[in-house]
Amino acid sequence: MAVLVIADVPGQTAEGYDGMLAALEGELKEAPGFIAHGAGPSVDGWKTFEVWETLSEATRFFAGYVRPLLPEGVMPKRTIVELDALVLGPLATLLQARDVDTYVPGLSRLVSVAERGRAAGA
Repeated sequence: MAVLVIADVPGQTAEGYDGMLAALEGELKEAPGFIAHGAGPSVDGWKTFEVWETLSEATRFFAGYVRPLLPEGVMPKRTIVELDALVLGPLATLLQARDVDTYVPGLSRLVSVAERGRAAGA
């Protein structure tokens, strides 16, 4: 089942995040099951989110790539949300051409802007 992983990272700074992203971006883009990543400042540090095809793929990437780069004493508080739906905007053309059941196992709905427009015009 597809999951949303939200991580709260107290004490993280923009510079610290940028360094982590620079070190991980290539591996993240190529990681099995990876769908999306985003991040920004929060009240006490930094917040990130990722969408993965499965929890096991998200956990494997975190353990193998993220955790080894974390400064001593820094441990993100991760929240996992099992996804029933994922709505994509017009820039998500990669997924529009794929078989959803094959690409995101267990996700019952994946709707792109283009598909909504076609449905509205039908």
